[in-house]
Amino acid sequence: MRERIGIKPGEEVEVQVLNDNEILIRRKVKRVKDPLSLLIGEDSGVKIPPEKVDELAEG
Repeated sequence: MRERIGIKPGEEVEVQVLNDNEILIRRKVKRVKDPLSLLIGEDSGVKIPPEKVDELAEG
């Protein structure tokens, strides 16, 4: 069943019994404490002038 659904070994899932014939399997989503820093990244300290940003956006 794991291969059919695509659940990897060690992956955490939540199993709920709906009735005698049905079960519901949900993947547990990993939570991140600070998602903004993960999405944006670390500040490299490099300053880019607005003109350069406009130039790169147009090109």
